Amino acid sequence: MSETINEALAGTEGDNTLSASDSFAAIALVAVAADGQVSPEENQQLTNTLTRMKLYEGWSKEQFSAMLKRINGVMRRLGVSGLIAEAARSISPDLKETVFAVASDLTLADGAVEEPEKRFLNHLQSELGIANETATKIVEVMVLKNKG
Repeated sequence: MSETINEALAGTEGDNTLSASDSFAAIALVAVAADGQVSPEENQQLTNTLTRMKLYEGWSKEQFSAMLKRINGVMRRLGVSGLIAEAARSISPDLKETVFAVASDLTLADGAVEEPEKRFLNHLQSELGIANETATKIVEVMVLKNKG
């Protein structure tokens, strides 16, 4: 993807439906922006994370761009919380813990956990229906992963 996530989202409308792949990317995108800012490094990490997943295997730049437009359209219509709720409903049960792990990793990648990021992870855990014990284990592993 040669254009950045922010460029892809700028001025787009998209439609109001999210596929499973749209939903996964939407949650990852919100995770990157959970502290209110998206650094170039976070943007690159998001792109790298998504492009190496089986879910997006073989996707073109155009497919990613169209997906980001759909995500932006839903976010404009429903807001960030509504986007998370819509995305959580569209993710298959076997990917709920995976998307929570990816979101945790992206959120915790900078090594600092701000209050908005904590709120995001708590909200996401609730929307995805992930048990406290499982969410705690996932977050603990991601904190260890991102320590060094």
